Amino acid sequence: MAALAGGEGHVTLVDLSLSLCHAMSRLSSGEDAAIGFTEDDEVIRLRREDGLVEITSSKHQWRVSVEREGLVGAFGDFLREVHACLAENVSGLADNPVIKRFSPEWPDSTPSE
Repeated sequence: MAALAGGEGHVTLVDLSLSLCHAMSRLSSGEDAAIGFTEDDEVIRLRREDGLVEITSSKHQWRVSVEREGLVGAFGDFLREVHACLAENVSGLADNPVIKRFSPEWPDSTPSE
């Protein structure tokens, strides 16, 4: 991840992190979500069903179901790691208000049920 954080790669990492942060918040609120990519027109759809999240792609014919709690937890772990990596590798970025949205200290970074 440090390789992405250096140079201009951090822009892609920030875009992905913001998308995951939004998806995590929607899933935690009982809503469906989607993850888009700056570099590609593929969209990953996340649809809630009971305690599961069904994950599908706009480009591929696969379908996976995972436990919602585990997925939201994994998103949160990833976002904390990204924040730490960016803070360490990109001078001044940790103070950026957009980056603070997926900081462990941000009020919405660990959405409640």
